[in-house]
Amino acid sequence: MRLAFVLFLNTIILFPLAAQIFPQALFVNKQYKFVVIGTQTWMAENLNIATYRDGTSIGNATTTTEWISYVNNPGAGNGAWVYPTAADGSGNFLLSNPDYGKLYNWYAITDTRGLCPTSWHVPSRVEWRILYNYLGGASIAGGKLKESGTAHWATGNVATNTSGYTALPGGYMGGGASLGNAPYGYYWASDEIASNMGYTYLMYPSSAVIDSTNMGKVGGSAVRCIHD
Repeated sequence: MRLAFVLFLNTIILFPLAAQIFPQALFVNKQYKFVVIGTQTWMAENLNIATYRDGTSIGNATTTTEWISYVNNPGAGNGAWVYPTAADGSGNFLLSNPDYGKLYNWYAITDTRGLCPTSWHVPSRVEWRILYNYLGGASIAGGKLKESGTAHWATGNVATNTSGYTALPGGYMGGGASLGNAPYGYYWASDEIASNMGYTYLMYPSSAVIDSTNMGKVGGSAVRCIHD
């Protein structure tokens, strides 16, 4: 049986879920959906905040020039987010669909001020592995994690969303300020691969697989927080 909870004024209430229906959780003046999958509790929608846990603003790249400025100045304190959308003819990133949340660079997800709410964090590769193994392994877990249908995913989407995770596409933002693989969903893990490289998990419409790939720290990917 899947369970979800409402977090409100530091009170947690657990109760059974009807299939595909999730209550809201209020945190930092925003409402987020959460779902329990096995022994883990995950956000059931993409992170969509513009401040760290302490209220400090995260760098916002509204133009290709601004994103490239962050790319050219990587390092602690240069966390940034961008909308998961291609720039317009003037180089402006405009909100295209709020369902996709925001894409964050590595320096935002690892900032000591905390990107996720208190008692939540960006998941590690081990935690991702626990998730997809619980759902039957990487070869089929993507189908159970993705939102079903074609409201957001491309035609031919192989998905049931039986987990309630409701993964969405949104692509990634490359170092050249271009949106890559928009029909795919890319999600950060907290593990460092190299001094300039992190790790992401991705899902795509034509397959039930959840795959993995390296991502440059200056690139932007979506985030799903997991409970501590």
